[in-house]
Amino acid sequence: MIIEKIDGVTINKNQDIAKYLNRKAGKFVLLNIKDPKTKKEQSITVKPISLRQESRLLYKRWVNINEKEVNKLSNGKLGYVHIPGMSDGPYRSIYKDIMGKFSERKGIIIDTRFNGGGDLVADLAMFFTGVPFISYETEAKVVGREPTSRSDQTYLIYF
Repeated sequence: MIIEKIDGVTINKNQDIAKYLNRKAGKFVLLNIKDPKTKKEQSITVKPISLRQESRLLYKRWVNINEKEVNKLSNGKLGYVHIPGMSDGPYRSIYKDIMGKFSERKGIIIDTRFNGGGDLVADLAMFFTGVPFISYETEAKVVGREPTSRSDQTYLIYF
């Protein structure tokens, strides 16, 4: 399909199409399109999205593709979660998936590629292993440990 007009303005083949779509995200736009094979013309209305929205959709598609591949290759025995950043929202999302959607699986693939960073290391380590991973001590006493949100007991979580 060839876009011939956007909001009634004829597309100049020597112009970048972005010129015709600037500041139109979220607004209805009329496209006049033509099928080069049948020469059939039609008008359709679309609602363009922002680059940020497109990026979010591409990310969701990427996660879905990875999840399906893990499911297929493991014969449904493993789940897949991606941690895009070390903040509250991603933590809640993976917690929900692991404890809900994948609660019956034998294990989880935890993907941290392209992670934007943050400070969830202690929370994730405790959630995934249940084991405190560092202590701060002198010869005389223990002055702190990570994660700080647990007592001296060790908690184990098995999937």
